[in-house]
Amino acid sequence: MAIATGFRKAERKQAKLRLGLAGPAGSGKTASSLLIAFGITGDWSKIGLVDTENGSGELYAGATIGGTRIGDYNVLPLSPPYLPEKYIQAIHLAEETGLEVLILDSISHAWAGDGGLLDLHSKITSSSKSNNSYTAWREVTPLHNRFVEAMLQSQVHIIATMRSKVEYAVESGKDGKTNVRKLGMAPVQREGMDYEFTTVLDISLEHVASSSKDRTSLFDGRYFTPGLDTGKALKEWLETGSEPVEFRSTGTATVTNLADRQTKVKDTGEKTNGSSQKNHKASEENIAPTNLKPLIQVIQKYNPDMNMVGEIALELTGKHSPSQLTAEEVLIVAHTLEARLNSESLN
Repeated sequence: MAIATGFRKAERKQAKLRLGLAGPAGSGKTASSLLIAFGITGDWSKIGLVDTENGSGELYAGATIGGTRIGDYNVLPLSPPYLPEKYIQAIHLAEETGLEVLILDSISHAWAGDGGLLDLHSKITSSSKSNNSYTAWREVTPLHNRFVEAMLQSQVHIIATMRSKVEYAVESGKDGKTNVRKLGMAPVQREGMDYEFTTVLDISLEHVASSSKDRTSLFDGRYFTPGLDTGKALKEWLETGSEPVEFRSTGTATVTNLADRQTKVKDTGEKTNGSSQKNHKASEENIAPTNLKPLIQVIQKYNPDMNMVGEIALELTGKHSPSQLTAEEVLIVAHTLEARLNSESLN
């Protein structure tokens, strides 16, 4: 069976940015992201920031940084649990809204935050009969991969910030003594995450950046303070080459404004006759609660044994009936159910 139509000449194509900014708290990751984003777009209204830092992402609005006044950018607050699905929804929402640059501040929460993948891994391990942490990764890894895929396939420029931690190595000296050696800073994310980005900049507490990975070769051997010029240079590099083949994301944002939905239902009802109103009311009563949508989608896709759904819900939340779950618990159960069903299909 042919795997391709044949080799062709390699051709540089225009691309969307995948930029990682790593640094300790106070290094200026958020401010740098905003300046770089504006250097790319030149339009604050086309910039979106997903804020997992308790509202700190909005502190820069109206401020002047490096001689640049920060304009009116868009903010989407995220609260725990920091499930990868929430980030995926935010990416799709940015595409649907027409944003050009999306800042994910920060993706460390998706890994090590409250309700993140490490937290989910721990819950799956402790709730399993075998208490085997290795097999728990078979359920967690697909969730991480979906998040990475959503970033890579997105049609907006993405800047993702990551907190850094000091990394050490324990070594045995020639004298037999154990020595602890500081290796440097490592981003708080799954190992290998840096490979997914076009460029990764490490920012120090002095707000000085250097590249730990750079496919653009723009920042090799340089030490600089990120700003508008950084974004302009990246934009020029990204736009060099032929037009890419258009890709349309198949993902849809599941962020629902229930108040708007209820208003539309009311308006529709007022324009129909009495019989239509009764039928509409009956159909409304049969619609599942909005927060169950992610779980219903998984059930419709895989058609699992419903006893399995109840067991997973009880395992992770202590509640047997999906109707008792909160929106966050529904996401956790839906992710775990899909991961287990995928795992079973591979066996």
